[in-house]
Amino acid sequence: MRRNRILLMGVQETKLRENEHLELMEQNKVLKIYNNPDPKGKAAGGEAFLINNDLARNKSISHEILIKGKASRIMIQLGPNDRLNIINAYTPNNEKEKIEFFKQLTRKIRELKDNDDIILMADFNAVIESTDRLPQRRDDPRIEETLEKLINQIKGVDGWREANPEKLDYTFTSKSNGSMARIDRIYVNKEAKKNYSNWEIDTTLNLSDHKIITVFRNKENTPYIGKSQWKMTKDLVEYKPFKQKTGEILAELQEKLIEEGTFDKNPQHLWLKAKETITRVAMEMDKKR
Repeated sequence: MRRNRILLMGVQETKLRENEHLELMEQNKVLKIYNNPDPKGKAAGGEAFLINNDLARNKSISHEILIKGKASRIMIQLGPNDRLNIINAYTPNNEKEKIEFFKQLTRKIRELKDNDDIILMADFNAVIESTDRLPQRRDDPRIEETLEKLINQIKGVDGWREANPEKLDYTFTSKSNGSMARIDRIYVNKEAKKNYSNWEIDTTLNLSDHKIITVFRNKENTPYIGKSQWKMTKDLVEYKPFKQKTGEILAELQEKLIEEGTFDKNPQHLWLKAKETITRVAMEMDKKR
């Protein structure tokens, strides 16, 4: 958070007990943690907001728990007429509990006084579009229906999908069968979507089995001029160490493609992983040259 100058991060399935976040803050003074632990005191579930103290200095911050262990809201006053109004949520895995949770959170949001500019970030443990799963499939229609009602309550749009309408990417890979899904998403009010840019799905460097979604919040009344997109240049492609490393990655891919396909070794999955590896290697070598 310090290196990338991230103001706020929402984390889910924290597995922190009630006061365990205090020890983490003591170890890292840059962090302020607003913890919403499992109500039964177990090291399970839970969600939290992490705040970068270096960037949040002198800002008014309020936090309230909406559903114990599952959802809370934070409000950060950025300026006289500018604020962040964010709900972070962790959705249960059980289908029946999932439906009830979406209904409960919809009711909670409806009852809030300040609910016209809510940003909703969550591990939804569900998708609405079949393209957000690999292999592609729809979720239970009852789950889709209650989730859509929740999103409509905040007049929300899927920020990453709006920025990447044709792209396929995923935030979670199942260890049991290799299937992938974009279950981690951020919804912003459709009237305010112009205020957000640089939507990305990024690795957590093995700190979690989920990837993270990052987004840039433009300053109030400031037009956004996007940063140039990183591209693989011709001289990098011809750079000998890169060619050698890419050859090794593709040779390994070819061997895996020859093997009999399984859920975790299907061609789409293997090719996606290889492309991610090549891109990461390219960016690292581009910095070092």
